[in-house]
Amino acid sequence: MLIALAACAPLLLTPLGSGTTFVLAVILPVMIAVVIADAFIVVRRPVFTPEPGAPRVAHVRALRAVDYLGRGRIALPWILALGAAVITAAAVVASTVARNTPLQPAFLLGGVIGSVVALGACTALPLLDRRILASPQRESTPVDLAWDDVVRTASMNTVRLAVSSIGLFAAACTISAYIPAHGGWSGLLFIVASWLQLALGRVLPADGRGLAADLRPATPQRFPLEAS
Repeated sequence: MLIALAACAPLLLTPLGSGTTFVLAVILPVMIAVVIADAFIVVRRPVFTPEPGAPRVAHVRALRAVDYLGRGRIALPWILALGAAVITAAAVVASTVARNTPLQPAFLLGGVIGSVVALGACTALPLLDRRILASPQRESTPVDLAWDDVVRTASMNTVRLAVSSIGLFAAACTISAYIPAHGGWSGLLFIVASWLQLALGRVLPADGRGLAADLRPATPQRFPLEAS
């Protein structure tokens, strides 16, 4: 991630770098591409490689994405994408009906593109989930299996964080279309959107937090040692 962002640093010297759209046009696409690539690289690489002939442990049934994430995290990208689409559609209709309304067409176009991409990505999430869950689990202990589940959860959260960020910034872009460019409020809106993205990172953690309780290995009981 840091290398990709450093490669984009020269763009700060261009006119694009002096505007509030730099985050939307450069930083956000780079971040989304990196996190999605990282998610699939992690999944394709086995977490553990047991010795030949070692015992295997597995779940008693095939798990789905909702078993790892819960219904709230499954629905969050759809909520943000549909919210951005509704806001953008209302803005397009308003700009068509009231043609004299001052707006910034570039921001409105960005909102339209972002909303379409967010909705399209949401429809692709089930396919990505199946791809992630299709990776074999070769663990030989319950703890190893739990670690593999952590990697699966983090990967699915990472993809949903990227999609949710698209919807969030698409809505911010559409709202910015009606904010005067000279007032500084447009830049403040993108700052708030960046803060909200940090909050999304807490809801959709990609660092192993948030593993479902029934997927965690049972805590071994501790028995006091008898005095000899």
